[in-house]
Amino acid sequence: MSFFEEIEYKIIPNEKGDIYKIATSKNCPKFTKGDFYFSEVKPKIIKTWRRHTILNCIIGVVSGEIEIKLKSEVKNKSITKNLFLKKSKMIKIKPGTWYCFENKKKIPCMLFVILDGEHNDNEVERL
Repeated sequence: MSFFEEIEYKIIPNEKGDIYKIATSKNCPKFTKGDFYFSEVKPKIIKTWRRHTILNCIIGVVSGEIEIKLKSEVKNKSITKNLFLKKSKMIKIKPGTWYCFENKKKIPCMLFVILDGEHNDNEVERL
């Protein structure tokens, strides 16, 4: 009988910053009902507009600083929120809200993202 277990997670390569899918309802069923992942945003990079149609999304910063732009409709003016670890704030994004990330700094930023369900590409719209 082992007193520990190694749990593998998926790394999704992305030219603008890799995604580290840490916990899902499949690999950690007693801990999460949705997905928990880290998303890297490389220096001077924008990860473009997207929105979840069903899922709530909580975003916070692990390292670095990020500018998150949010808007209710594509044609609406966006509001901007800056996040960094010492600010001790997270952003909860409701379904149907458009958002994007911009790293204006010279160092990478690492975000954490928590979804209240499993990520599905059919549930995400992108511009």
